[in-house]
Amino acid sequence: MKLSRLAQRVAGASLTGNATTEISSLAYDSRQVAPGGLFFALPGTRTDGSRYIDEAVRKGAVAVVHEPGLRLPPGIAGISAPCARTAMADIAATFYGHPSDALDVIGITGTNGKTTTAFMVRDILQAANQTCGIIGTIRYEIGSRHIVARRTTPESLDLQRMLAAARQADCRALAMEVSSQGLAAERLRGTRFAATVFTNLSEDHLDFHQIMEAYFATKQRLFTDEFARTETSRAIINTDDPYGQRLAADPALQERLITLGTHPSADVRAEDIQLSETASSFQAITPWGSAHLTLNVTGRFNVMNALAAIAVGGSRGIPLPAMVSALANMEPVPGRLERIPDAKGRHIFVDYAHTEDALRNVL
Repeated sequence: MKLSRLAQRVAGASLTGNATTEISSLAYDSRQVAPGGLFFALPGTRTDGSRYIDEAVRKGAVAVVHEPGLRLPPGIAGISAPCARTAMADIAATFYGHPSDALDVIGITGTNGKTTTAFMVRDILQAANQTCGIIGTIRYEIGSRHIVARRTTPESLDLQRMLAAARQADCRALAMEVSSQGLAAERLRGTRFAATVFTNLSEDHLDFHQIMEAYFATKQRLFTDEFARTETSRAIINTDDPYGQRLAADPALQERLITLGTHPSADVRAEDIQLSETASSFQAITPWGSAHLTLNVTGRFNVMNALAAIAVGGSRGIPLPAMVSALANMEPVPGRLERIPDAKGRHIFVDYAHTEDALRNVL
């Protein structure tokens, strides 16, 4: 793909050098540059990508994306952009052919519950013969490949590459955890979602966001038109959560909103919740019918996660009995209230519980 075509996708960019330079690969890590590659010199808190331009050129980079004020080595074309990170996101989406347009990407955000909800969505969709990948905290599943996750939400370049790989692996859908840091760092830019899910919000990442309002505003961005693939892309929101109530009140979401919770007004709700040491049961009341459901994990929060997954599946036309069966037979998610067998009959669990609210819910 010609450098000029990629440069056209970056607002406020200026191109220097040979505009017809052919780009065969993309990299933001100089160690991963290949001949004919485009290198992104990203600014950072610990180091700066501009320090590695010479190394990238030695590896075969023929062009560099950078922020204003840099001088490039002789013969190397460049794209000067106001923000190298947004430029990388826009260029990666173009280079890989906007793969989210050909996939039903389900974005799941919130302080707690993202991982379990993503696995529940995957199991529901795959039970309906809709091949579904996963991108999240535990691992990335792309077709038959399982990749150790480096971060919850990958860098935009890695994300677009994985979405393209999922498309090539004939995945119909992909369940993806969306972190607030990923949104703030523009890693999601260029990705369009068939549905977005809000689980809950409690104190976390305040070293990054400083205050809860900023944290909420970042999460809220996922539910704007910027990330909706179509006008009917579903916004699925837990309105038992106070921040979920605020989000669901947005007039712009009303035509595509599905609410979940325990309140009688919720579109997808749980009644008669029963919890034991090893299981949860409840009556699911949905627009697609009602059914009794038993999960092989305990916790009221897992009931909420299941409701979110049911809302995703129901909005995609999957029959409620198929969803109930998939959730009832679901294997425990690694590290998410995962029960450890004990010969003495003691109840031993492993759980991520990385926040005060998460620990309180587990206990």
